[in-house]
Amino acid sequence: MMKRIFSLFFILNAASLPAQQSDSLLSSVYYWDKLEIKKEDTRVRRQVLEGKTLALANFEVHSSTLEPGKAPHPPHVHNDFEELMIIKEGQVKITIDGKSKILGPGSIAFAMPNDEHGIENAGNTLATYFILKYEGKLPNNATFLHFRQYQASQDVFIKEWEEKYNRDLRQYIAYLKEVYPFL
Repeated sequence: MMKRIFSLFFILNAASLPAQQSDSLLSSVYYWDKLEIKKEDTRVRRQVLEGKTLALANFEVHSSTLEPGKAPHPPHVHNDFEELMIIKEGQVKITIDGKSKILGPGSIAFAMPNDEHGIENAGNTLATYFILKYEGKLPNNATFLHFRQYQASQDVFIKEWEEKYNRDLRQYIAYLKEVYPFL
């Protein structure tokens, strides 16, 4: 069992070595007043950074400023990304899997892959928040689920083999005791 886990860990780390040599994000400082401002239909967006890191296949940070009652887009789902939302100013309503909460400055919300989530300005002033969206280099949940299913099938095979082996061994020992009663 440990051998399989170690082998998987070794393969995944070896596969990430080329990526580690071509990471696109380097250590840096980002000044709020120097970020490019993009005006969209329902928000003002500032892209802080986007790229790969040693541990992440993709890492994105941006901010959005919403007018009262506005949302940047309808609720949505990311299959491979986790998303962290940090409120800078104003009041927002965050909905994750149909459950809504009102959050203020300094509050944080987190959505796992496949969780439907959305955000809208719930106050009567501008609301600004940061989005940190990231995808790990390790396989996503579906791949791990497949691995677990494979592992479970192997465990069943090993258990069945051990039961048959032990049954055969017990039968052989019983035979030996019949033939050689002094054992």
